[in-house]
Amino acid sequence: MRARLFCGYPSISMVFEYGAFAQRWLKRVFSTLALAALAFACGGPSTGPCPLQNWSGVCDLTNFTRLREVEFPVPHSVYEALYTPVANAESPNYSPPAVRVEIQALSKHEAALQQHMQANRRIACQQTIRDGCAYNPVLAAFPEFDPNRYAQAAPTGPEGCEKVEGQASRSIGQRSSETLPEQFQFVHNSSSVDDSMAATAQTVAQRLSADPSIECVGVVGQSAAGESPGVSELRAQAIKRLLAQAGVQPKRMMTVSTSTPLYGANNEREAPKPEDQRVNITIILRAGASNSSGAPAATPPQ
Repeated sequence: MRARLFCGYPSISMVFEYGAFAQRWLKRVFSTLALAALAFACGGPSTGPCPLQNWSGVCDLTNFTRLREVEFPVPHSVYEALYTPVANAESPNYSPPAVRVEIQALSKHEAALQQHMQANRRIACQQTIRDGCAYNPVLAAFPEFDPNRYAQAAPTGPEGCEKVEGQASRSIGQRSSETLPEQFQFVHNSSSVDDSMAATAQTVAQRLSADPSIECVGVVGQSAAGESPGVSELRAQAIKRLLAQAGVQPKRMMTVSTSTPLYGANNEREAPKPEDQRVNITIILRAGASNSSGAPAATPPQ
């Protein structure tokens, strides 16, 4: 065997063999880098045109809710408007998600805000594509609320339910023939509300918003035979709060409480009925009418 080491140093043949190996290794590295650069320049092996497209169209107001009351530094209310994109022919297979708009208004400007929302029930909206082929958030062209744009006549007398506050609330709730179809059903001896009641309150609020001729409604709380005294009023107050949160002006509501007599005919004790554990919404006063007697039955807004 030919010696390959001489005094601890590699022989000439070993140097040549190592040099040839290094050249082959460098060629492979450069080839790999060149292929990677070419693939990146062409968009990569799995990258093609983005299938998403910019969307533009209109959004309809589908919900308007009072979120909270703020006392400081200036008392005002915070509202949330929900605008839902309307499907269009340019994007038949896609509609963006709904967009939420937060609005603030002083209590004295509530009437102007209602006019502003009515004037902007349909607004322009769009959704664009960002880098990485993903949607940006939906943008809604909601005009800034300026109460000075709306004429606000100074009240010259009582408004809303103030016009009927002198009447006996119990008789109002009992004699009215115009009651909304929505009901709020409670469990025995309870005035606690749940999510289903909040959803029903939203429906009632939309109905009242669509019919400005309704000046005053009675939130009529009822209790069944044998329930705790006062639970009917607690139920009415709880539903009134839900309706206020849904956007109904407090001046358009008054609470009415009724209870089922404990004893019926022949002085016999009445059995409690779960259907009596409820709250109804009764129309008390319409514009141009002294009370709701003889008024036509309430119908859903078109």
